[in-house]
Amino acid sequence: MIKNHIMCIAWFSEEEFLQLRLHADDLNDLHDNYADWLANANQIMRTLKKQHIPFRKVPVNVAKWVAWCEERNLRKDGQARSQYAVELARKM
Repeated sequence: MIKNHIMCIAWFSEEEFLQLRLHADDLNDLHDNYADWLANANQIMRTLKKQHIPFRKVPVNVAKWVAWCEERNLRKDGQARSQYAVELARKM
């Protein structure tokens, strides 16, 4: 189970990232391709490590995330991705 002070990073495989781009309400805020998203995610993790901030990559299934958003009447955006990652991490 995730402790209180661990940053959760919503993590996508290349296939899931493509699905994310099809369903996200904040498409303009997303990277255009998986390679750019992955490079940015890796940079964020390097920064967190340098700052000694613990984090955990949380794999996201986009279809399940979309259903989760719809059940809660949430926009499918970065805030919802973060909330979902935290909820999944608490169950790990």
